[in-house]
Amino acid sequence: MNPSSKNNNSDNVNSKNVNSLLCARMKERRTMLNLTLKQIAEALHITEATAQRYECGEIKNIPYEKIVMLAEILQCSPPYLLGWEYLKDLPPEVERILNYYNQLNEDGKKEAEKQLDNLTLIPKYTETDK
Repeated sequence: MNPSSKNNNSDNVNSKNVNSLLCARMKERRTMLNLTLKQIAEALHITEATAQRYECGEIKNIPYEKIVMLAEILQCSPPYLLGWEYLKDLPPEVERILNYYNQLNEDGKKEAEKQLDNLTLIPKYTETDK
């Protein structure tokens, strides 16, 4: 095997890793935000089938402008989607609360925020400086 073909194989492996990470992060963020592939497709102005092909990795070369739009929809950065950076690690209980919150409709979100506001006014539920 000559050196140039070895480099090509190495490049392909890196490209595959980036693509599989993009797929995993796309699905992770989409499900965390309770979005459907249809909603993603509509926001990206593509068909639902194309969005599904993005998520499963069947389409390898997603246009940059679509990645930027997708990151905005998924409330993260393009570098995060591409595996170049990580979201701040959240404790599991915060992730769980965010997942519950994201399942609510707009009225439910407003009510949850009111309830949290009320809880912060009750001393026994708030953290105090020690």
